[in-house]
Amino acid sequence: MTFLLIIRKVKYTVGRQDIQAMILLQTYLLRGKKMKWAGEKVRDLAKAQGFSIASLAESIGVSRKAVNDWTRGQIPKGNHLMALARLLNINPEELFNIGEKFDISIPVHRTRGNAKVTEDRSQEAFNLAKDYYSFFLNDSALPVVPVIRETDKSDENARNIARILRKMTSVQNGEPLKKKHVFSLLKDLGIKIVIKKFPESLKVYAFYTRILAHRVVFVNRDTNFLDLNFALLHEAVHAVRDETFKGRLYDKKEEDFCDLVANYVQFPDEYVQFVANNISDLRVGQAINILKSFAEKNGHALHGIVKRIYNQFPSKEPINPHGADTNLKKEFYSIGDYLMAFENAEEYVTYLKEISPLFLESLVKQVENLTYRRLGELLDIESSLDAADLKDEFLKLRKEM
Repeated sequence: MTFLLIIRKVKYTVGRQDIQAMILLQTYLLRGKKMKWAGEKVRDLAKAQGFSIASLAESIGVSRKAVNDWTRGQIPKGNHLMALARLLNINPEELFNIGEKFDISIPVHRTRGNAKVTEDRSQEAFNLAKDYYSFFLNDSALPVVPVIRETDKSDENARNIARILRKMTSVQNGEPLKKKHVFSLLKDLGIKIVIKKFPESLKVYAFYTRILAHRVVFVNRDTNFLDLNFALLHEAVHAVRDETFKGRLYDKKEEDFCDLVANYVQFPDEYVQFVANNISDLRVGQAINILKSFAEKNGHALHGIVKRIYNQFPSKEPINPHGADTNLKKEFYSIGDYLMAFENAEEYVTYLKEISPLFLESLVKQVENLTYRRLGELLDIESSLDAADLKDEFLKLRKEM
């Protein structure tokens, strides 16, 4: 198993870095990857950052005709490409569509219950991600992101990956991951969490996709907090393995492997043993009550821990926690209700910073160019008044950056 740090971009500010960027593009060509110039991105990025064709041409030192030619498909010369990237504050790679590397990867996800992954459901997830394309187009991806290279889907490798991911958190040995640990882990993995109302037909808690060079996990705002940790961990495993499995359609073996890793990350053997000891030799009703107390304390569903117990100790008499799980979830917020329980914009921003600090950072960077309506769409907030209050709060944060 190899644990890599993948460099996503180079900061283009001085001559030496320009050379590095040119080498990056030349490397793609030498590897035989087909590169298609995406001139429309020049036009869209320039407009978003307040440049006219004339002002863009003047800043780079070329004619307006040259810039117009770029937007229509002509690739700029090397020095002009670098100047353009610097001016728009992007990686020049982002101005190309490279081979089969789509700007938005095929969303990978597992469904709820017995629902099957279909082309229609995958398309719905893709369309939802597509609504955020222009937003992430104007945002810089993180320079370094962790990637775990491992194709063997054995139990041993699942445990090894789980150990790596747990070490990235502040959780104590033997303790289950709680919300704060999971949110922190996804931040360290370079994942931006977006809370959105999903179409009911999508039948999914969350899904991972890559938009340009951004790792994004979309979470259904109706997802209960007790289901949230496992859903996020499952998608986080997809993210760190995405360099290997990008562009692949639904793969049940891969989904099962991500489940296995997520279970080991959330519930270490010591915790499973401790819970199992506490319910040993109890009647089913008593055992369910004990399990509920652990679930309430640590913020996880009953189903996951019961599954781990009987995988680790197959000789134990099985318990069906479904009814108790359903009743327990009624006592907890959905992630959407949790966010919308804020009393003012400042409180909402505090909640968002806890859940998705990287997405908040992206919003703050672009807030000056976001209308109330667009901000409301990105945050899935219907009230323009709430969006206006939030924009004011984001502008305050912008001044502090």
